[in-house]
Amino acid sequence: MYKKILISNDGSPHARRATNVAIELAKAFGASLVVLHVRMRDATPAEIGRGIDAFAGTGVRRKLAATGLAAAPIPVGGGSENVPSAYLDILAQHVLDYTAEKANEAGVANVTKVLGNGRPHQVILDTARRENVDLIVLGSRGLGMFRGIVQGSVSQRVVQQATRSCLVVRLPDERDADH
Repeated sequence: MYKKILISNDGSPHARRATNVAIELAKAFGASLVVLHVRMRDATPAEIGRGIDAFAGTGVRRKLAATGLAAAPIPVGGGSENVPSAYLDILAQHVLDYTAEKANEAGVANVTKVLGNGRPHQVILDTARRENVDLIVLGSRGLGMFRGIVQGSVSQRVVQQATRSCLVVRLPDERDADH
């Protein structure tokens, strides 16, 4: 049914849950997996901090420490332009590596890592077309939760504009809150 699945992982709990679903689907269908992370160029320092916190226990802090960045606090206020680009680069590469490793350990044989730059929904759509995927799997919310409420979420935009099938994965407690 599905031969190639795209998962976009921003490091949020929603994206991590969607990643688990995408890995299970890839395993079940013998599909290849395209792991995408869109560099957080417009993220606030708080969102970047949440991204790092989301990967606590996976070695991201050790990677930051190896470069001397762990000691440098993320600036408060402003956007990602106030955050050292090395923070963003290390976090992006860690998300890709961690996700690909998790997929390989689960038995997904073919995993491609893609690092994107730009508006997240557009990068997801462009990557889906370029990689010719059958299914796009997304978390229902990302790290920019407040921005999503005001501007519309990335998942909403992708679903509205996609020419591929999409699966939007919610956290278990979200389903309960809708009733």
